[in-house]
Amino acid sequence: MAPKLQTKIKELEFFPGKITCLSTLRPIDNIKLKLTEHQKEIFKNTCFGHFLDMKEVQFSSHFCHKMLLREVSSNDFEMHFLVGGSEGRFSMKEFALITGLNCGKYPRLDISQKDEDETVCDALLNGETRFTNQQLEKAFVAADTANDMQMVKLAMLYFLECVLLGKERKVLIDSSHIHMVDHFETFNNYPWGRMSCNTTLSSMRRALKDRVQKFQTKQATKADHKEEKYSLLGFPYAFQVWAYEAMSILTPTFAQKEGHALPRILNWKAMSIPKETQLEKEVFSKKTVKVYQTLNPTRSEKEKPYMQWWAQLSDDNDQEVMVADENDIQPVIFSAKAALEEELEERDAESDAPSQKMTMSLPRQQKDSELGEIKSRLDCLEEKVDQILRLLLASKSSSYQLPLELQERKDGNYIVRSRSMKRKRSNGGKNHVVTNSGDNNLLVIDDGENNIVVTDS
Repeated sequence: MAPKLQTKIKELEFFPGKITCLSTLRPIDNIKLKLTEHQKEIFKNTCFGHFLDMKEVQFSSHFCHKMLLREVSSNDFEMHFLVGGSEGRFSMKEFALITGLNCGKYPRLDISQKDEDETVCDALLNGETRFTNQQLEKAFVAADTANDMQMVKLAMLYFLECVLLGKERKVLIDSSHIHMVDHFETFNNYPWGRMSCNTTLSSMRRALKDRVQKFQTKQATKADHKEEKYSLLGFPYAFQVWAYEAMSILTPTFAQKEGHALPRILNWKAMSIPKETQLEKEVFSKKTVKVYQTLNPTRSEKEKPYMQWWAQLSDDNDQEVMVADENDIQPVIFSAKAALEEELEERDAESDAPSQKMTMSLPRQQKDSELGEIKSRLDCLEEKVDQILRLLLASKSSSYQLPLELQERKDGNYIVRSRSMKRKRSNGGKNHVVTNSGDNNLLVIDDGENNIVVTDS
């Protein structure tokens, strides 16, 4: 008899939560309003074009939080949830099926030849490459050009960053995306679905880490603390629409399916946000809820380009097409950094808020020390990210000169030292991340002594 499935968080420890979805669907309406009819036709034929036909879907914070509480297991490419005795999987395969986005392997890029002499950056962004999502949105709304392709490229960049790669308000977009958009075919064929899915899953997997303890601690010191607040990066709407497809109990009360268009995200409408009490009563309190363990593509879907990766594989072999490469590490690092920034903002807010009971509040000096420690961790993380990405780039290009010094140790591993960068001393904790370099797994470890140790895992 198979062992009974259990959620990572015990049901007795479930707690109320409120999620901020950092993805927004507002760009869909803005693109429809901003582009001319000819530009919209061009955009509709791009990798993001089908989203212009997406119906209104309101993000349900309570629903997604209740689902995350019921996580059973996860890895970099999938999460499993237990609802009413049934287990369902949300993976990269389901993400592709729902969104219609390319989730294939990352290609080698050649962006040496631009489409035009004048770049989108120079023509429409005043030569600037440092943008938050909010700043990029303002730039798009204000953009004015008679060049149809440049306007469409800016719309694609805007959609990518604000819809598929939702991020914290202070986080800058990746400047390489701004440069890549000048190479239309490269940008249009890039596996943005894989990047969006990795970012989304990484954020979801980290969302409730240590939250039970945080909630219980805050409740003990603040009588009015009713819920935990946190954010989700990437494109959580795909997760919500997956639930509509996998859990028939949600329709038609919480979402309505209209039509049979492909990809599936185009068929769903959810114009109201359900109350927590209604969700608990009609869905999560029930002992028997039917959840499809996996979503299987129809014959028509198998013929679509976005499902070619899985068309010839059984569910047992899905992992074969989801093997990580070095680019998959970036959303994980990005999510880790975002989590630290979110923790920093929480601590900042707590330190500035008036205390309900002076005897229960931490001394200001201790709070300042904790904030300083988090900021130091952020600084160290940024430096380590830069070193790791440079090292990975070097492993893929024999012509790239590594700006790092490798020193072999007696144990056969390597110490990586920057030749040009002064690094701050880390806090002494050993952190590691596994990525893939060629045929071997590459283990990158912070040894707590101002070094990064690289070894085959």
